[in-house]
Amino acid sequence: MNHTSTAQPLMVLEKVPACLIIYSADFYVLTVSDSLQIKYNQRREDLVNLRMDDFARLEKLSDSWGNYLDWPGLYQWFLLNKDHLSEPEALHDFAEKFSVCSYQLVTSGGERPSYIIFCFDLLPNAPISAVHAEKYYSQNPDQDSMTRDDNLRAAFDAADLGSCSLDLRTFKAEMSPGYRKQYGLAEKGEITWEMVLEAVDPAYLEEVNRVLIEAANNGMPIDCTYPIKHLRTGERKWMRVVGKVQKGVNGRYESIQAVVMDVTTKMEQEKLKNDFISMISHELKTPLTSIKGYVQVLKYNYATARENPERVLARMERQLRRMTDIINAFLNVSRLESGKIELNKTQFNLADLVAEIQADYLSFLSSHELVFTGIEPCLLQGDQDKIGQVLHNLLSNAVKYSAVGTQIFIDCHRKRSSIVISVRDLGVGIDKESLPKLFDRYFKIQNDFTSTISGFGIGLYLSTEIVALHKGRVWADSEPGVGTTVSFELPL
Repeated sequence: MNHTSTAQPLMVLEKVPACLIIYSADFYVLTVSDSLQIKYNQRREDLVNLRMDDFARLEKLSDSWGNYLDWPGLYQWFLLNKDHLSEPEALHDFAEKFSVCSYQLVTSGGERPSYIIFCFDLLPNAPISAVHAEKYYSQNPDQDSMTRDDNLRAAFDAADLGSCSLDLRTFKAEMSPGYRKQYGLAEKGEITWEMVLEAVDPAYLEEVNRVLIEAANNGMPIDCTYPIKHLRTGERKWMRVVGKVQKGVNGRYESIQAVVMDVTTKMEQEKLKNDFISMISHELKTPLTSIKGYVQVLKYNYATARENPERVLARMERQLRRMTDIINAFLNVSRLESGKIELNKTQFNLADLVAEIQADYLSFLSSHELVFTGIEPCLLQGDQDKIGQVLHNLLSNAVKYSAVGTQIFIDCHRKRSSIVISVRDLGVGIDKESLPKLFDRYFKIQNDFTSTISGFGIGLYLSTEIVALHKGRVWADSEPGVGTTVSFELPL
């Protein structure tokens, strides 16, 4: 089946300064943007008519796209959601699963999309779409102006872009509605460069002006990322501006054509990644330092024939186990996200599992009192080790976030067709704003008490996914200063 017979206006999408793939309604490639060809060193004719999941099978793309995105998984998602792509729930689910990209539907009457614009990141050296669009349409005067505007607007919406033209002689700016909206500028009326700078974070003003001066004096391409304070809402956002300088008839640089993109999510993810790496380094360094100290003690004792090394070896083993637990936690998250985590389901007695965990904690925990209630024989069909891991995670969190000497309550009770296991502490509790994020990956509560508590924010996330694989659910109830109860329910 040939999927190349698409209307001419799609050609404008090929000039948008972002990595775009335009799919037909049945998920075959109609065309791709020039920017995508440049970034991935591919020819448009080699990609047209490929099905979405075929990208992962292209050997020459394996080094770039193969590890960039799960193309077969993406294709399966679109197949499952093809009748609901325009619904907010589908857009939110897509953003959660495939955060590196976005999509936009374009329709020509009716509910079925004419094509789907699939968007990657903005490119620093990409051509400016408005300039190329004007050139294209001047060569195609028979194109309906409304159709042209709709297609260009759809392209900019897909990449979440605004456009701007700055006159370097007067410093007056012509801005698209999208650009004005991004900054909170007036929807109509004249805009000057000084008005734009009012939104820029003062700490970045020098850098922004430096980039502008280099562009005006030397024709340097613009690629600048900086935070702003939205002029209407006061919201802090990160913007990226990419543009090129245009010469006038006299050969002097007279204007800048630029696009702007909201990159707040990307910058927040980058900060999260950096914080995460710093935290991992600290967590792994601590047991390594301890092990190094124990080795030195062993060497000294061996040389002086003093202390039996058994106690020192036991401490080393505990630190090595701690490191192993850290590494295994990340491996489990990796397997989970790649769909490779497997359940080894058997029939087991939940009471036996709880008794085993109880004995384990009583052997080393002296800081808290564990109170087990309502435990009765109950046969479950599931992965005993992973259910045990969930209970370990909940108990570990209860110990971390409650004061020494307090009680922790573990309760199991049956419902008609399920079993509910709860862990309740008398700790610091969780505020209402943080509670909905409690099970998010890498989320950690930030306050004076938790600032000294180690952890990566993956235990509850992993627990939630394990319970979900057993067709169960997890939830939490909490009150600041009173304590927290985390529960999970499994079907019998």
